[in-house]
Amino acid sequence: ATAGPFATGSAFYYGCRVTSGGNVVWSGWRRVQSGPLSPAVGRAVPISYTGSSEGRIDIVFIPDSNSYPAGAADLNFQSDVAAVIENAYYAQDVYLRNQDLLNFWIAQDTGTTAVVPNPGGWNDCVNTAPANWQTAYLFADAGALLHRPNCRDNAPTNQRFFSAEPTSVDVVVHEMGHTPFGLADEYCQSNPSLPCDGGYFPSTNIYSSQAACLADPLAAGVAGACQQIANASSSVGWWRLDSAATIGNDLMVNNGAYKAADTRQHDRLFAQCRAAKC
Repeated sequence: ATAGPFATGSAFYYGCRVTSGGNVVWSGWRRVQSGPLSPAVGRAVPISYTGSSEGRIDIVFIPDSNSYPAGAADLNFQSDVAAVIENAYYAQDVYLRNQDLLNFWIAQDTGTTAVVPNPGGWNDCVNTAPANWQTAYLFADAGALLHRPNCRDNAPTNQRFFSAEPTSVDVVVHEMGHTPFGLADEYCQSNPSLPCDGGYFPSTNIYSSQAACLADPLAAGVAGACQQIANASSSVGWWRLDSAATIGNDLMVNNGAYKAADTRQHDRLFAQCRAAKC
């Protein structure tokens, strides 16, 4: 379907309905701003707006100034944003079925991702949000700082943003699990000569003792549930709900899909959004 042309700076609305026999699925209405960048909230431009922030998770895409010299107007950045929405968010059922509770925005300001070699043999991402992130973007639940160089991404503590390469869709969703959903890492190091170095903290997907993990109703009936986070030479005092058999297919480990405890936390926050308490 085609629509337009639209006046510069105007907004238009669209929605998608799919029917199959007696089944009907409706995406909800989306608002998109047309023409040159012109912010609707602070310095953020809506690219898929479904409703007010009280009842939505607001995700703001931030361009890395080193990767996208033209910032928000960079066509490569805009293309990468579209790819992330399609291939990361809408490829995960928990986001697809709650798409009416997501607002996507583009930041008109840039952040930076610096690539710094790590003694462990990889490159770390050292991320800096836009200088006005804590003033002009207070409505945002999560900022996604997109960059193209390869480095180990992260979600800085209590800063409401994370970094990701647009082609690393599992990393995008893994970091989203941290911010804004508050999930902890469930991995150790795949290299057994290196210590566990994830972000471990009290959350709803890891436990400070095996007994506490086994007491979770989600552990019932799971063969080999509640494995300690460890590798051949290192461990930490945290246990993950799922069995050893699922470790290679868990987004909070490395890739794959959100598992039961991860999905539960998403469902809790989305339920708050439906009650306008995001």
